[in-house]
Amino acid sequence: MAPANTLPAWAELQAHRDNVGKNFVLKDAFASDSDRFDRFSRTFSSDDVSADILFDFSKNFLTEDTLNLLIKLAEQINFTENRAVFHPALRNVSGVEMKVDGQDVMNCPGGVNDVLKHMKEFSGQHSDPETTLFLVASKTFTTAETTTNANTAKACWVGGRYSVWSAIGLSVAIYVGFENFHKFLSGAHAMDQHFRKTPIKDNIPILGGLLSVWYSDFFQAQTHLVAPFDQYLHRFPAYLQQLSMESNGKSISSDGSSVKYTTGPILFGEPCTNAQHSFFQLVHQGTKLIPTDFILAAQSHNPMAHNLHQMLASNYFAQAEALMVGKTDDQVKAEGTASDLVPHKRFLGNRPTTSILVGAP
Repeated sequence: MAPANTLPAWAELQAHRDNVGKNFVLKDAFASDSDRFDRFSRTFSSDDVSADILFDFSKNFLTEDTLNLLIKLAEQINFTENRAVFHPALRNVSGVEMKVDGQDVMNCPGGVNDVLKHMKEFSGQHSDPETTLFLVASKTFTTAETTTNANTAKACWVGGRYSVWSAIGLSVAIYVGFENFHKFLSGAHAMDQHFRKTPIKDNIPILGGLLSVWYSDFFQAQTHLVAPFDQYLHRFPAYLQQLSMESNGKSISSDGSSVKYTTGPILFGEPCTNAQHSFFQLVHQGTKLIPTDFILAAQSHNPMAHNLHQMLASNYFAQAEALMVGKTDDQVKAEGTASDLVPHKRFLGNRPTTSILVGAP
C-alpha cells in the first residue's frame, strides 16, 4: 500500500487546507449556514442499546469539500503484525460465527461463548472480590507446562487494550453483575456493527478518526483532549489513551519503511469539572490548537442531584460555544474590566470541538 502522504487525496487535502482551512472561522460558518448542525452531525441508534448517541462535529474546521476529501483518503486498517483484528468477537452477542485462522472462535470448545458461560456461572456466586485471592504460581515462569497452559488460556488475537471484553472482564462482571456486563458487550457489539456496515460519510468512528488525521497532519495539532461531563467517566480518557496511543504509536509502515507523517496525537483528558479549573486556560487562551471532545449523558445516574446535572449540561453547551465564539475586547470592557487587563481577558475563540451526547433511555 502506498504511504498515505503520497496519495492524491493527501495533496488535495493539503491544498484545501491552505486555501480554505487555514482561514476558517467557525462562528462565520454558522452565521452563513443555518443547516450546518444538520449537515455535520450524526446519530447512532440500535435496537441493542437503550439510548441514542449524538455525534455533533459541526464545530470543526470543515466544509462539505473537506469531508469529501477526508472520505477519499480513508482506507483499510491493520496491516501490521499479521494479526486479524478480532476483538469484536469478544462482544459478539449475536453468536454468529467469527473465524480466526479458519476456526469459529465463537462456538468452538473453549471459545467466546464457553468463556461467557463460565463467567456467568462464576459471577453469580456470592464471592467477595475483596477477600478472594487468585494465584498463578511458578518458580521461574519458564516451565513448559505452565507456559503452555498460560498461552493456551490467552487468546492471541486479543490486544491488551481490548482485554476488558475478554475473560479479563470477569472482575467487571462480578462487580456490576453479568446482566449489566452483557449490556456492556451488547453496546459494543452494536457499535461494531455500525462501524462495519455504515457508509463512511455516516460512520461515526471513521469520521472521528478522519478528524484526528485532519488536525494532526494538516494543522500540526499535537494533542487531543477528551473531557467527559460525568464523574462516572473519570477514567475513560485514560482508557482512550492506551486505545489510541498504543494503536497509533507507530513510526514504521506496512512495508517496513519509516512513516513521513504524524501517526497520532497525544491524547489526554479529565472530567470537565476538574479540567476547567486546571488546564482549560491553555485550551481557551493558549497558543496551541487542541481539538476537544466533550461527552455528556442526557440523564444523570445520580437522580438525587438532578438539578446539578442541569447545571452540568449547561456548562457542556457553554464550553463548546465559548471555545467557538470567544470573547472580544469590547465584550471584556463591557464587563467593567480595567483597560490594562483587557488583553488578558480576551478569548480568541475559533477552537474546534466535537460534542457527544448520550441520549435518554
